[in-house]
Amino acid sequence: MSSSNPSFPEKKSPAALLLALGLLALPVTTATAGGEDAAPAKAQRITYDDHIVEIFRSQCFKCHNQDRKKGGLILDTYNLTMEGGSSGRVVKPGEPDSSRLFTLIAHLEKPHMPPKGGKLDDNVLETVRKWIADGALENKGSKVKLPNKPRLELSVSEPTAKPEGPPPMPRGLSLEPALRTPRTSAVTAMTCSPWAPLLAIAGQKQVLLYNTDTSALAGVLPFPEGMAHVLKFSRNGGLLLAGGGRGAHSGKVVLWNVRSGERILEIGDEYDSVLAADISSDHSMVALGGSSKMLRVYSTSDGELLHDIKKHTNWIFSIEFSPDGVLLASADRNGGLHVWESQTGREYLALRGHGGAVTALSWRTDSNILASASEDSTIRLWEMDNGRQVKRWNAHGGGALAMQFHRNGQLVSCGRDKTTKLWDQNGGQKRAFEAFSDLALRVAVSHDGKRVIAGDWNGEIRMWNADDGKRVASLALNPVSLTSRLEKAREPLADLETEHGKLAAEQTRLLAGANNLKAEMEKFAGASRVATETAAGAAVELAKNRDLALKASTSLGEALIALAACEEEHGKLAAAEKKDAAQLKKSAAALAAAQKKAAGLATEVSESLERRTVAKSELDKSTAGLGTAKTRLAQLTAQVKTANEAAAVQKTSLDKAAAGLQAARALADKWKAAIEIDKALDLLALKRKEHTTRLIAVEENKLALEGAATRLGNLRAEIKASAEAAKKAAEAAAETARNLLEKAVGSSSKAAEIISKTEALELDSPETGKLITDLKQSSEDLASALADSVKAWEESRRQAETAAGKGAALAARLGKELSALASLSEKLQQARAEAANAETAVKAAETDWKKWTDSFETAGKNVPRDSAVALKN
Repeated sequence: MSSSNPSFPEKKSPAALLLALGLLALPVTTATAGGEDAAPAKAQRITYDDHIVEIFRSQCFKCHNQDRKKGGLILDTYNLTMEGGSSGRVVKPGEPDSSRLFTLIAHLEKPHMPPKGGKLDDNVLETVRKWIADGALENKGSKVKLPNKPRLELSVSEPTAKPEGPPPMPRGLSLEPALRTPRTSAVTAMTCSPWAPLLAIAGQKQVLLYNTDTSALAGVLPFPEGMAHVLKFSRNGGLLLAGGGRGAHSGKVVLWNVRSGERILEIGDEYDSVLAADISSDHSMVALGGSSKMLRVYSTSDGELLHDIKKHTNWIFSIEFSPDGVLLASADRNGGLHVWESQTGREYLALRGHGGAVTALSWRTDSNILASASEDSTIRLWEMDNGRQVKRWNAHGGGALAMQFHRNGQLVSCGRDKTTKLWDQNGGQKRAFEAFSDLALRVAVSHDGKRVIAGDWNGEIRMWNADDGKRVASLALNPVSLTSRLEKAREPLADLETEHGKLAAEQTRLLAGANNLKAEMEKFAGASRVATETAAGAAVELAKNRDLALKASTSLGEALIALAACEEEHGKLAAAEKKDAAQLKKSAAALAAAQKKAAGLATEVSESLERRTVAKSELDKSTAGLGTAKTRLAQLTAQVKTANEAAAVQKTSLDKAAAGLQAARALADKWKAAIEIDKALDLLALKRKEHTTRLIAVEENKLALEGAATRLGNLRAEIKASAEAAKKAAEAAAETARNLLEKAVGSSSKAAEIISKTEALELDSPETGKLITDLKQSSEDLASALADSVKAWEESRRQAETAAGKGAALAARLGKELSALASLSEKLQQARAEAANAETAVKAAETDWKKWTDSFETAGKNVPRDSAVALKN
């Protein structure tokens, strides 16, 4: 056969065909290194606007829209979806298994939703689940929020018992007023800590904390929501609750940590101001009410609405949990008074009897007696077994407006008669305090029962001793700014320093004069001592010489007598007629010796007399000097005494001036430290916010990294699948090529066999015609097989090229994903480093706050705690 036959392609050997077909295996190895562009590094977020609203539209809007509101639940807007329905919140970001919306549509709880049509598709459920798990974001611009950790201690074992350790008191809180107005407003709320000397008073957009022992301002808690109409400390004194808001606009309840002043919880979203609220003794529930007439009880752990009680026929004025937490009492403007089971919300008692609005409720510490005060002028006590009224008395003409039980069993109250009163629980009045100029609106009693505090319509706040009724302080509802306090404290400093300087100079002068007099007095005292010693010596010498002279005189007298005897004896011997020469000579010698002795003694007497005269003269001189010294010493002693007395008087004035100066400086230092505390708190809040932002960035980077890792895993799976598919395609193409080649080889062999047979036959024989026909058919089969082989080879080559291109694209995507993953890892490390730096900055800010808090407390210790200072503070 000619190679130029157009029916046949260029001749290829079987080996060449197999080699060509073997190229199909190339995509298996190249597919792992190619690909399309990598997906964006940022993980796709499921949001309400982009994904969830369409699911709700198709499945939920029919029943849960703003027109129907089935079950109080509206799902056609994000905010209303997050608000929940009559049973509370249905979406808890980050907690799909605790979100009632998901558990109902996933048929994990009943009633199953949607009510008709069966369970939603698993992909739809997974979308909703992931939306909630990732934070239930509204749109692509929404920020991921860190999950809120429980910040309330829910396990309070003995709510009415004194907590262990020091009672909760604020430390290092800001004293800067959130708002100062030209005039004070009415006192709308007031309460005292049950265990600490701490009073909370509601002001405009703020709550003021005062120390009831010192009358000093202890803290200012901003309440930007508006005016607080109720304040309550928790039973252990660790939390402060404020309920209020803006009339006909909004209302909520806020909880603060008393020690730190940290706002730890916000409950409720009313359309009017909250008028009454309380927190249960175990801190697990908050109840609130107001003009809506609805008594709502929320869980503090997640903000879920536990009970929504519609029973009151008018505004709710007062709410209080029993100390044991079992019961909840509520009262309204129509005189309605109800007691509920706090856990179930079921009505326990309806207490009827008041003829006017019930303005206050308070439990006795044993939870067995409930006290109520009313505009009908009475205070009533109710027992909780049967709801029987056990005591009532007229407390305030015109109406009782506030009342509180103390744990000692006494009650305090105030009312429209402008007076504040102290009662025993039998209704006996123990004391009536001085009346206000206007309605007495609120009253409280200190933790120890020693102080009674009340406030009136004009914003005047007074604190009295409970024992004697004496007013001990007037507290400011509208305190001045810290800058004004500092300026006021610094005003007297210059005059005090000048006066102190003058007094100090005069004191120095007086002390110098006194010291000079003391020096002179010491000089004369020394001279007096010398004169005394000299006089004593002279007296001794005089006595000695007197004794010597006396002795010498005696001896001289005896010598003269002996001399006279010798002279007489010698005269007799000399006058004798018969002289004894030897005896006369001996007598003469004895006479001469007696004369010599008498002369010596006479000289000795003379010398003794002279020495006595000298000693007498010295004695007289010393005595005269001693007298002079004593006279001057007496004068100087009197002068020194006068000088010392003057210096002592001056020192008293100087000490008083120094104390005043020190107190003034301490007061200035105190307010300077208070200003620095306020700055430090602002900085600390900023640094904590930055730290939170950095932590959120860490979480976002974690999510992005997880998304990138997921995409990388998916891409690797895709590459593996592509490689396996290419391998299978190559193997299939090779098998096809082999089959076609075998067919072609078979056709070729058959043609060769026919040709060999025709060589032995006649051309015109019938067998030859049949062989020629068979040969033609074999040739056609061979041509067809070869053509199919070429097509198969070309198709396999095209598939190989396509697979190679796809592999290259996948490899490129893989490279980009790996690069993106590395970049996201770096970003995560950077975010963690920034979070660590932010945490360090928070600690530095806390250190600065502590330093100024210590300075404030140190300065405060040096400020006199008298009434004048207390009133200024």
